[in-house]
Amino acid sequence: MWCRIDGDRSDPARAAIYRKRVFRFMEQYRFLFAADGAPLYHGRSLTYRFAVAAPLWAAALVDATPLAPGETRRIASAVLRHFLDRGAMRNGVLTLGWYDEFLPMIQSYSGHGSPYWASKGFCGLLLPPQHPVWTAEEEPMAVERSDFCVAMPEPGFLVHGTASDGIVRVASHRSDHFPLPARRPHRSLARRAVGRLARTLDGPRQPAPVAEDPHYAKLAYSTHAAPECGPNDNDVDNQVTLIGTDGTASRRVRIQCLDVADRFAASVFYPQEPRAAERIETMTIVQGRAEVRIHHVSAPYGGTLRGGGFSVASPRPPEVQMGDRWSLVRRVDGLTSIVAAVHGFEAAAVHRNEGTNPFGRYSATPCVTHGGELSAEAIFVSLVVLTADDLDPDEVLQLVTHLEITGREVVVCLDGEWWFLQLVAPEHVDRTFRGRAMAGPVRAMRVSPDGSTFTLLASGDS
Repeated sequence: MWCRIDGDRSDPARAAIYRKRVFRFMEQYRFLFAADGAPLYHGRSLTYRFAVAAPLWAAALVDATPLAPGETRRIASAVLRHFLDRGAMRNGVLTLGWYDEFLPMIQSYSGHGSPYWASKGFCGLLLPPQHPVWTAEEEPMAVERSDFCVAMPEPGFLVHGTASDGIVRVASHRSDHFPLPARRPHRSLARRAVGRLARTLDGPRQPAPVAEDPHYAKLAYSTHAAPECGPNDNDVDNQVTLIGTDGTASRRVRIQCLDVADRFAASVFYPQEPRAAERIETMTIVQGRAEVRIHHVSAPYGGTLRGGGFSVASPRPPEVQMGDRWSLVRRVDGLTSIVAAVHGFEAAAVHRNEGTNPFGRYSATPCVTHGGELSAEAIFVSLVVLTADDLDPDEVLQLVTHLEITGREVVVCLDGEWWFLQLVAPEHVDRTFRGRAMAGPVRAMRVSPDGSTFTLLASGDS
């Protein structure tokens, strides 16, 4: 907008930088929309809704977009229809929520006028009627054309979409609270004196506790499922939770991203922060609609572990099914969330809620649990699926056709793709894997049926 108002006249060099940045942003932003226009439900200020279309229009306004004009209009118009068709307007006024009013999802700074930041989603009306965005035929968006998996290292996202059901999912491996704030640079003598006086009068300043925000701390997000926004004891969906011997559930707040590349992502957090003895590292690999989660758990004080899948919400209670090693939640329109225990987890369950999800009054989350006492070091593996396709839950377990765990090394075959993984501190290896040479501190290596390979070293080189 600054480029449009004054940038080219007052600072052409700066305007050129903005154009370059918005172009790069749009190269990845285009993947965060479902076929029905639903944007990714993640982050803050979500009640602005239509404003997610603003970057599409801004890029077109300054002629710095990789999207064809028809794709720009396809996404923007789909977003508008998505919310209007689902009751975001009540008596001609935008609600404080996502569809209906849902106050638990809003921020402390929100007010009844806040939803009207949605007006940014209409800045495309600044384009003249003859602009190609208005005259060209709409073109399919990314998830309508084909399946995809896009690695986004900066936000810690591994984005995968499936054309058959139009759903986009995001494995999330970074949070808004990591890294820790840097120490302030050297302060003047006067400022230090003021600080000492304040401590004398008020006592030592305690660091503010980190807020638990379900819009950042989950293992995954989607265009079709929202996180539970209830109390901490409801924090089951898309979480790996260490439950202490006293019943205290861990908090996944500061998430350190280790790597995001290809179809792989990894991160680590400390369940009982600031205590650092307990540690959980999670690796994610995805193929199509399936996600395998591999957790290395360091729990010297014991406890148990729970792993949750996507929460499904609707105006009436979702259907629930249970198997020996899996649990399933299904909405009346067919949207289905499945979690299966592959290794370490021993049982499946479903966690039900009411009034805690912005997508509907009733919600349910499939999960898997470990019933025994944790050892000091253990590895757990689960398979997570969110789909609108018809799927037999017993077939879900068959997606993982091989699993081998040796110490901190894991070999897994997911739907025909073979992966070699090293958790915690990858050691130097020099051998072959599935007929391919493997050398160095390999964190992850993929060998696909088509012969393509991918190798990621612990240094981040690939």
